[in-house]
Amino acid sequence: MSFPKRLAEFGTAFFSNRYIAQITREENPFLNISMIVLFLNYLINMSIFIFLLNQSFGLNDLLNDGIRSFLLVLFLLLAFDVIKLFFYWYTASVFKTEQETSVQVLNLMLNRAGLGLFLVLSNLIFAYSGISAQIVSILGVSTVALMFLYRLIKSIPDYHKQGSYPVHYFILYICTLEISPILILGKYFVTV
Repeated sequence: MSFPKRLAEFGTAFFSNRYIAQITREENPFLNISMIVLFLNYLINMSIFIFLLNQSFGLNDLLNDGIRSFLLVLFLLLAFDVIKLFFYWYTASVFKTEQETSVQVLNLMLNRAGLGLFLVLSNLIFAYSGISAQIVSILGVSTVALMFLYRLIKSIPDYHKQGSYPVHYFILYICTLEISPILILGKYFVTV
């Protein structure tokens, strides 16, 4: 299947949970070259965005070392996602919820892919336009937060299908496994 057609399918799946389930039944989308390219696009552009943010505002002296800083951020983002995916798949194998976890992981990967496509434009504007770095950074950080929130809201129906657990367990999950690592990393980059 061609890359543009696959990209259109992933775009539809980004908005439709039903289409995500259909994609996971038909094939393994995680090994698809389109998904790998989109995920690499996310990693590279998120690293560039964090590097440009640090360069504009001087958040962390450790990240002022040019290409080494970019590679460090790239490695940290990759390690964060790999560890997160490992725990997703590990818990799926323990609790025998592979199908549900596949849908959730594809939802995560599609969110990362969409964010990566947005960050391409954001990074170009950040680096080459005459627009204030503060405006572009606020827009970029707000979009990252909104994409994160969209993914969490979109995952609530899947959560309810898996069992009759109270909603406060879902909120506890969000706070401990989704938000706290980001807050810890953010605190590290601001204080170091």
